[in-house]
Amino acid sequence: MPYLIPQITFICISTILILFLVGDASGQHPSSFIQPFSLSDVDLDESSEFSKNEALNHDYLLVLDVDNLLYNFRMTAGLPAPGQSYGGWEGSNVEVRGQFIGHYLSALAFASKSASNNDDAKHEFQTQSDALLQGLSECQAAHGDGYLSAFPKEHFDRLEALQPVWAPFYVIHKIMQGLLDQHQLAAQPQAFEMLTSMAGYFCTWSERVIIDHGIDHWHHVLENEFGGMNDVLYKLSIEEERQNKKKKYSSSVSSNSWAACAALFDKPAWFDPLVQNQDVLSGLHANTHLAQVNGFASRFEATGDETAAAAVVNFFNIVTNRHSYSTGGSNWFEHWGDGQSLGDAIDNADAAANTQESCTTYNILKIARSLFTWTARADFADFYERAILNGVLGIQRTKSATFGQRHHHHDDAQDHSMHFTHAPNLHLSLEESRPEKLTSTERAMIAAADAVHAVHPRPAHHSVVSWPDDPATNITSNLFINSNVTVTDDEPGQPGQYIYYMPLGHEGGKGENPRAWTHGWGDRFNTFWCCYGSAVESFSKLADSIYFWYQHPSPSSSFNSTNTSFSSSSSSFNAGSGGGGGGDGGGGGGESMNESSNIRHGGAPYPPILFVNQFVSSTLRWKVNEEDVVIKQSADLYSNNVATSRVVITIPASATIAARTRTADNTTRGSGASVNFYLYWRLPSWLKNEEDDVVHRTSPTSTSSSTKMKLAVRINGETLDLSASPRVHGTHAQTISIEKEQEKQQQEAPSSFSRSLAFSSLVPSSATRPPLQLPLSSSSFKPPKFGKDSSDYIILGPEWNDGDVLEVDMPMRITVENLNDSHPEKQNLKAIMMGPFQMAGLTDNGDREIDIDPEYIEKAVTMLENNNSYSSGHGGDKGGDGVENSYPKGARLLSGKTKKYVIAPIGQLIDEKYTAYFDFVPVGPPGAVASQ
Repeated sequence: MPYLIPQITFICISTILILFLVGDASGQHPSSFIQPFSLSDVDLDESSEFSKNEALNHDYLLVLDVDNLLYNFRMTAGLPAPGQSYGGWEGSNVEVRGQFIGHYLSALAFASKSASNNDDAKHEFQTQSDALLQGLSECQAAHGDGYLSAFPKEHFDRLEALQPVWAPFYVIHKIMQGLLDQHQLAAQPQAFEMLTSMAGYFCTWSERVIIDHGIDHWHHVLENEFGGMNDVLYKLSIEEERQNKKKKYSSSVSSNSWAACAALFDKPAWFDPLVQNQDVLSGLHANTHLAQVNGFASRFEATGDETAAAAVVNFFNIVTNRHSYSTGGSNWFEHWGDGQSLGDAIDNADAAANTQESCTTYNILKIARSLFTWTARADFADFYERAILNGVLGIQRTKSATFGQRHHHHDDAQDHSMHFTHAPNLHLSLEESRPEKLTSTERAMIAAADAVHAVHPRPAHHSVVSWPDDPATNITSNLFINSNVTVTDDEPGQPGQYIYYMPLGHEGGKGENPRAWTHGWGDRFNTFWCCYGSAVESFSKLADSIYFWYQHPSPSSSFNSTNTSFSSSSSSFNAGSGGGGGGDGGGGGGESMNESSNIRHGGAPYPPILFVNQFVSSTLRWKVNEEDVVIKQSADLYSNNVATSRVVITIPASATIAARTRTADNTTRGSGASVNFYLYWRLPSWLKNEEDDVVHRTSPTSTSSSTKMKLAVRINGETLDLSASPRVHGTHAQTISIEKEQEKQQQEAPSSFSRSLAFSSLVPSSATRPPLQLPLSSSSFKPPKFGKDSSDYIILGPEWNDGDVLEVDMPMRITVENLNDSHPEKQNLKAIMMGPFQMAGLTDNGDREIDIDPEYIEKAVTMLENNNSYSSGHGGDKGGDGVENSYPKGARLLSGKTKKYVIAPIGQLIDEKYTAYFDFVPVGPPGAVASQ
């Protein structure tokens, strides 16, 4: 039986206030969100870069040995421990050991769900999960009270005493979230009992600390990084209620108990200023606080508390408008600086090597996903696209074109063979760390010990939270040696190589960089940073958030944010990790209740809505009003400056709706079956307008004016006249700005959220279109800083026939974006954007200057016509060792008056050296650009 929270009365005034906050929270939350699809419903095309990244990550998941992962858990529980501890952050002397295992549980759950149509792969992931959960269950049983961790309880004694200890609750959150994902996605029967036992132990511990020491002392406890403890506990409250309704589990713990415990971790010093729309980010450790914001999102979804939604909305506006790079990421040296002051990072070589911690990108993606499901605003889907393409795809070391540049591990020097992270005054020589006869080893955690005491510039008021020392822990690292490895594991394309930071400077790249704390790419067995954990989760659920669906509630369901009941068939709470996106970050591997699309409106089927948010080659299987629909998308964002997508809709012959054949040549198509649904196709903010051909736009205009778009939409070969809103498949194709529609209904809405949120639904523009009855009005949102225009949707449908083909051509605008810095001396630092891609300049000498007026950037960027190697500032010359290699996918040529660069999407760069931002030197029109 799970160890449950004792039914004791909270006696602290502060705790009573917490109970008042959640009130009768059980089941009181918004009844209708945009719904994610299950990972089992979406297959990535095997030829796509998403699929190749996923496959490489899956290989890594299966390389890891369960006994080695369990080693420290068993040692802590006093059980026999076969195998040996892995190195890096999972080393036996590292205080956050065990955190990767939590991430790993989530990643296995995502991978297993994604492999639902591949029995062999699914079996492999389930076998790993079975063995790991069995071992963890034995460890928990040995403790006897619900405790489960790879470190002893003494860490929590130090935490209670406010003594130095490295983030124990952070580790506990990862393990609990992994168990929740295993329960919901992998259907592991013991995971839920293990989770509630852990929750019972740690909620009781937290409650006791408050009773013994008072609420002020507890708030000091919360100054130590605690991950998303509020997040997982709010999600547990949702799951507990669902299980009680299904009567699968008998529990004396109500969902209110878990929600009350979750509220203990809603730190007032962070929550309250965000509700008031105050920018208090300066000096804060980014990932510590991003995880808490995801908890605020889960609080809104679990309890309906509007102040929690206000905190999430305001935070997103603040961080994107004042603290973010063009990649969609934020922070440097893991911290936020003053608002609009990112030049302090980009202009300093040390800081620029330590920008955009990968975990933080993962967590901001979860926030954006939640906001989309609450609002249906395409702006959030735009942001999601940008952060995935620029901040996630490039953090795994796939094979790449290197242009003659060599990664440091190709060098023969011994001092390039071993690195240790966060271990000051510790060096192991090659002879000490590696047997002489061993031809291939797993290198130690990456980062030079002799660099950790250097004086690094950091954001104002920063204090290191991740590590007890600055920036390293005074620990020893255990080098894991695997004598069975016979391949060179540090070559590009080998599994298990991720990065901690996304460098955005101009004096290096993602590989070896002496200025970076982590020295580039990690090692499969001797790293296990927090960013390794979020990476294996990210790449296990890349199929998530491509598509969403929505079904209007039945007429009997009155939409009331404060009086709604939980229903597993209409809730947006998915089995992945709630409406925020799964696991610990970017994307979510969530389950949705697909059968809820059968809700009837007025006694007849009310067509559901399909959102196509991301242009990724993939296949979606969807049940619409009892009928199976297969939607296959083939997308290309790289070949030229026009993003293209082709969608083929397949409906089984057994579909019950009579069909009318619609083809350009009047020939019969498919099975003759038909089904009804609305298709909302995202029109991204980067769509090119006619005016962009002549001059770079300097002020925002709306892309909803379809007459200015060079956008082409074809149904079965017939091009739609979007400006005239013609009839398509029995209804209108219309471009719609959801933000503008909702603004019409709520002219008096505040410009930013305060303690009260206004709820409204989108009034349908025709009698046949279902309204979007969503929990938040988007009229209160500011658009994100990046993307000069608002994103919209074009609505197609509702009648679709078997074999229908939808083709969309979306020309990309090439533009520049100022670095998020308000200081006059930083105004020449700009990013070059091609559609959603931040284009980095390949450079082998640290150059970043380009002599071109930004107004004429469109004319300065051209297609590459050959495979000549490059040299910074002289694009046609040989670079590196003079070897000619192919360019990265999406590469273009940037030509200034005297300088030129090969530029490429930063997410496509692996070992190349680059500059992420350019120093623009205005020289007027590009009448005489550098010779081709």
